[in-house]
Amino acid sequence: LKEPQGLLLTQAVGGTSLALSLKANDVILNINGKSTHDIPELVNILTQFSEGDKAEFTIWRNKKKQVIKGSFVGRPLEKDPHAEVIYDMAEYKGGKLRVIINKPKKEGKLPALLFIPGYTCTTIDGLTDNHPYGRVVRAFSETGYVVLRIEKSGLGDSQNTPPCEDCTLKDEIESFEKGLLKLKSLPYVDQDNIFIFGHSMGGVIAPALAAKHNVKGVMVYGTTAKSWYEYQLELNRLQGFLAKPEPMEYENYCRQQAQIAYEYFIERKELKDIAQKPENDSLLRSTWEYDGKGRIYGRNAEFWRQIQD
Repeated sequence: LKEPQGLLLTQAVGGTSLALSLKANDVILNINGKSTHDIPELVNILTQFSEGDKAEFTIWRNKKKQVIKGSFVGRPLEKDPHAEVIYDMAEYKGGKLRVIINKPKKEGKLPALLFIPGYTCTTIDGLTDNHPYGRVVRAFSETGYVVLRIEKSGLGDSQNTPPCEDCTLKDEIESFEKGLLKLKSLPYVDQDNIFIFGHSMGGVIAPALAAKHNVKGVMVYGTTAKSWYEYQLELNRLQGFLAKPEPMEYENYCRQQAQIAYEYFIERKELKDIAQKPENDSLLRSTWEYDGKGRIYGRNAEFWRQIQD
């Protein structure tokens, strides 16, 4: 809608939304006076609050503006039938990152696993039994592994850390290094049996950590071992082909993608300069999720170029 501008709620599934009696088809205009025009804006707002903080939602319901007041409700703490779930913190860039540990109900020194997720800026807290990451974590804890997760910067219950979307790859490697050091510090962990598991972008970060720290092994799944420039070109060709386009349009699209990628990753031009051509600007915004301000694919653009480097 042009007016009012906000976020359309399609479903209220729990937590604060149900506590405040929000309903499907409500439009959230602002939270505690801060506008909510898109999802990243919403995430950045919500990360500033903790359980019990005042919540004042201005919404559009039945063609009228309403203000609903209450308190923010915390997510339910995770449970694991085979392990104790421990919530902790780790120091990072002057703030703290949330750490979640699944500690098996066993005595003695235990093998351990650092779990590194994919690239998106989403919390690793509140994993349900049917969530793919939840299944991985609980499968390892069931077999007797201590499993440690650490939030990316600015996510979950982390405190006073930079927004995830602004962080580079090097920042992210540093944050997961804090998780690995935390894991190594636990008195019930067997120091000779520490592993790293990386999914997707975690498969790029895991070996970077293993190059600096002695671990027993690294496991990766659904990741890439090629230069990011080559990987992105192949991805564009594959995904474009699956859309069953007109052949010449498809070829021209792939060539344009290749030229933009070459200028950004190899020639190291700035996105704003590449986007000076209207056709480049259009493609960057539609397929690279370029926001015109230095972010692509929902992350700091330098994040992706550092992978290539």
